[in-house]
Amino acid sequence: MKIKEIFNLYITTFKNANYFKESGMINTVDYVPLDYGFFPLGSGILTKKNSEMRYANINKNCIMVLGNDFGTQNKYYIKDCIDNNNRENPRKNSTIRNLISTDKKNGLLIDADVNIENIFFTNFHVGLRNDSDNDNLPKEKKVTNIKRQVALSDEYSKNCFKFLEMQIGLINPKIIICLGHEVRIALSKMSDAFNQWEGKSLTIKELYNDENDKFVVQKENRYYVLIPHPCYLKNLKPYFSRITSKIKQLNYSVL
Repeated sequence: MKIKEIFNLYITTFKNANYFKESGMINTVDYVPLDYGFFPLGSGILTKKNSEMRYANINKNCIMVLGNDFGTQNKYYIKDCIDNNNRENPRKNSTIRNLISTDKKNGLLIDADVNIENIFFTNFHVGLRNDSDNDNLPKEKKVTNIKRQVALSDEYSKNCFKFLEMQIGLINPKIIICLGHEVRIALSKMSDAFNQWEGKSLTIKELYNDENDKFVVQKENRYYVLIPHPCYLKNLKPYFSRITSKIKQLNYSVL
């Protein structure tokens, strides 16, 4: 299906939403989408060709990669990771780089024998973190890509989850790869299906040490696979083989 259809649904869903500010977020429905980047600020298609919103398509029954959010407005979106061609820059975005490729090595998804053209990259939380006051704040109070200063409101979180469910309903992914701690907590708050991922103190190490594969949740007819956030390659290395093996196993089993 055309990604533009999902993008239009995103605009309709959040166009007049007034709950972003109280969550320290910026509503980006009026932003021109990137030609390459995580949805909805980008098309969610991270291939060299047809990644622009107007061209982008995704097959149903694909794999979805679910990140947390797009990061901060000024530090990340404007200054650091968006190049002059209106594209997220994989050289500066370590999440994309470690999922797709590292220097002279395949990224995690390539090693898992996943066709990148058949992956939809999206985020649980829509919008950008508002870091506009950072210059006037001490270091410990600055908004960053890993630290919020304002708690997300229930209304904002619930609407983000509803929109995620809309995306899942349209694309019908068989596997959803969930990136890191924040996504785990967000999902466990929204659905009892993720009870085994509940708890702020729960660690990736605990989930991966469990012989029953607690890092995998089956909900309805699809699998959710929790992996350490790939922004740092060192987070992935201890679990790389187990993650790729599990993704291969699940991918072949649902074909």
